[in-house]
Amino acid sequence: MSKHTLVFFLDAIRFDYLEDGHMPYLTELGKTGNAFRLYTILAFDGIAPTAYTGVYPDSHSIWTQFVLDERGQFNWLKPFIPVATGLDKLFSVSQTSKKIFRHSLLTLSKMNGRLSGYPSIGQIPLNLLTKFGVATQENFLTADNINSYPTFLSILRRGGVSVQVVDHPELGSDNDVVETALAIKHPSEVTFLRLWDLDSVTHRNGVNSEAALRAIRENDKNVKRIVEHFQQITHDVVNVFAFADHGMVNVKDSVDIVKPLEEIGLHLGVDYLAFLDSTIARFWAEDDVIRRIGAILQRLDGGRILDAKDLQMLHIPSTDRYGKLLFLANPGILVKPNFYQGAGSIAAMHGYDPSTPDMDTIFVTNVPNLRNGNGNSSSGYNGMNAQMVDIAPTILDSLGYENPRSMLGKSLLA
Repeated sequence: MSKHTLVFFLDAIRFDYLEDGHMPYLTELGKTGNAFRLYTILAFDGIAPTAYTGVYPDSHSIWTQFVLDERGQFNWLKPFIPVATGLDKLFSVSQTSKKIFRHSLLTLSKMNGRLSGYPSIGQIPLNLLTKFGVATQENFLTADNINSYPTFLSILRRGGVSVQVVDHPELGSDNDVVETALAIKHPSEVTFLRLWDLDSVTHRNGVNSEAALRAIRENDKNVKRIVEHFQQITHDVVNVFAFADHGMVNVKDSVDIVKPLEEIGLHLGVDYLAFLDSTIARFWAEDDVIRRIGAILQRLDGGRILDAKDLQMLHIPSTDRYGKLLFLANPGILVKPNFYQGAGSIAAMHGYDPSTPDMDTIFVTNVPNLRNGNGNSSSGYNGMNAQMVDIAPTILDSLGYENPRSMLGKSLLA
């Protein structure tokens, strides 16, 4: 067994990028070991904790970035809302100046000890921002547990395995990760790396655009450079695991949720509260208002209300923190306006029903002896599928650790 393991978290890789030959190095790894079609889950911030802990969001409780919390990290803004809103409008003359102003609000939140990291506050109206909080401020890669569930990295650390995390610096890029990795001379037993630039490139330019395909090929080359560097400095074969969080779908239309509610006299921030993610709209209001909202949403063609059966099947936490009523846009439909793109457009998006084939992603390893033999197709894919909860148990198994009882997934090792 190799003494060194590399784990790559690659953002926004569709499964067909592997099948269509856009990632030749990962394809070769899959032929040595296996390439799996990896099914994502319906979540935004909840996907990574699911991969790390082997349990779903309805267990670890992380689903989207923001939750209802009027005592949250932005509560300090309340006395300054008139001034802050005026400045926000003033700086809206350019996208750059508005980003700088909003980033300064995040910096102030960090300075007063309320915030860690830089969550995206996009174009959330500031008077509404004070009613929400960030779901968690934990660094999932260094935390011992995520809401009492251990991550595979924390299990390894407790077992005495040396672990190094190479992540994006704040406001950094994949180049920073690659440069840091290539500067390592004495590697830990397990090195975890995140490469996520492809996500923003695909959002801006669309699936299979020239820019996206260049980025995916660059992603593949970066993985190769890092693996070969580790092989050179360790003089050994390095076990490699590479997985991504979701695919992408080209946006072809939008659904306006705010306007039809205004037409029946319901106004956002007055009669009801909502958080408008790009593909999910979440609502809070008195029960009679929720019923009126639901009646309108049921008539819209661009999506559907998630019922109790949906919430259970999609592993969505059953708590009002995330919303009393949830509306999910159909694949390729953007909630517009929303709190991230505003009334603007975007070329591609994720966060759709995970049964959508374009949302499928990849789990690739060069470790042999996985179930049903090694990869035997041109892409290494042998028809095997994996769930997001299978990632942690598989990596642990490769390092000689039994699947913890808390994990719902299974190891894919034979």
